[in-house]
Amino acid sequence: MTRARPCTGLVLATAAVLTLGACAMGNDEPTQDELRAELAARPSIEEATVAQDEMLTEIRAAIDAAIGPQDWLREETVSESGCRDFPGNDGMVRGSDRWVIEGGVSDQEWDLVEQAVTTVTGEHGFQPPSVVRDEPGGHRLMISRDDGAIVDLGSSTNLVLGATTGCHPRS
Repeated sequence: MTRARPCTGLVLATAAVLTLGACAMGNDEPTQDELRAELAARPSIEEATVAQDEMLTEIRAAIDAAIGPQDWLREETVSESGCRDFPGNDGMVRGSDRWVIEGGVSDQEWDLVEQAVTTVTGEHGFQPPSVVRDEPGGHRLMISRDDGAIVDLGSSTNLVLGATTGCHPRS
């Protein structure tokens, strides 16, 4: 009977761990077919835009309820672009018009605005906000959802509210 050398088992065990680790890491990238299927399962860009506009209406109503009725001005800034998450696919991202309260809101009102916006966006599947800026006289939140949608809210000279859809198929 032959005896195995002690380091042979160690070499085999190390090779097995490295092979399993490499296999597990190699499966993280989705294929083009998987990307196409994910994009096709999402609502069209038109449906996503309607839902986004409805959510922005809810956000404005929640802000008005929290700090009193505001004179919202609409800046027509709709933008469109292709999708980085789905290269080579027929997807689109659309940015909304911006909604503005001239003069912004006070620091005391900002806390109420942040709470109102976080509640509405949470009901629409968004994550808790990321605070980009929070200092006296200047505040900004970015609120995102797993599909790439973003709500952007800031207040300094003016309060500005806007949103961008995630990637959705063109109709």
